[in-house]
Amino acid sequence: MPGFLRDLFDAMIGLWLLLIISMKSKLMGQGRYLDWRWQPAFGRGVPPKIELLLAVVRYARWTARMRRLR
Repeated sequence: MPGFLRDLFDAMIGLWLLLIISMKSKLMGQGRYLDWRWQPAFGRGVPPKIELLLAVVRYARWTARMRRLR
């Protein structure tokens, strides 16, 4: 499979996995734990929305690749 298609497939699978995780956590987007996790990831500032979206997609691709290693 060509590299672009593999990346696209990994992103789709990873986003699906992130959706499942968020549904299992009952879509809880606020809370002390998530506030605490936000600080090491982004520090004091919030990145622009497009940068945040790209970071989520990169994380989703990485998640799909790590699951494939099992």
